[in-house]
Amino acid sequence: MGNERHRLKPLSSISLSPVSLIAYSLYSLIHMLAAYALSLMFALGYGYLAARTRFGEIVLIPLLDILQSIPVLSLMPAIVLFLISLFPKSNIGLEFAAIVMIFTAMDKRTFVLPCPA
Repeated sequence: MGNERHRLKPLSSISLSPVSLIAYSLYSLIHMLAAYALSLMFALGYGYLAARTRFGEIVLIPLLDILQSIPVLSLMPAIVLFLISLFPKSNIGLEFAAIVMIFTAMDKRTFVLPCPA
């Protein structure tokens, strides 16, 4: 009983064939493009509201200042666990988590507020 070793078997295997590596890189490209599109839409909408509305001036700009001070990695465990719990027997939650994490990293670089006059 003490000599037996139990090994965990992976649920899926990673292929190192050239075709599979190209497919994996396309998946990564799709993640980045989806996150970039999401980030751009968010930044333009948020920036428009922040610049044009009183609500944006009073609430959105201070909220953005607070949220930008939170490190992205501190939110990662909660986001990943939440998205995995939404899709318990699928990798879709992990795919969404990857997109959300890329989005949060990009968002700090694409969002620009106009200078107040």
